[in-house]
Amino acid sequence: MIDVLELIADGDYHQGMGYFTGFLLLVLPPQDVAKVLHKVGTDSKYTPGYWKGQPEAFVRDAMVYHQLVKNRIPVGGGGGGGIR
Repeated sequence: MIDVLELIADGDYHQGMGYFTGFLLLVLPPQDVAKVLHKVGTDSKYTPGYWKGQPEAFVRDAMVYHQLVKNRIPVGGGGGGGIR
């Protein structure tokens, strides 16, 4: 797994990339995993900026998602559930 990550990380690594790499290695050879990771990490169609050491794109999207869920399921909104 480390060999694959070294091929594509260019010194800028996010912990989540390790989980994704491990999963892909269960079903693909290392060369194909490196290709998939490169494509997912650089193509604007997928998740650009998510796999960086400072994943600003991921943080931004997580904050938007949190706000959407908070608006949809407010704290104290019945059933004892909610987002704090």
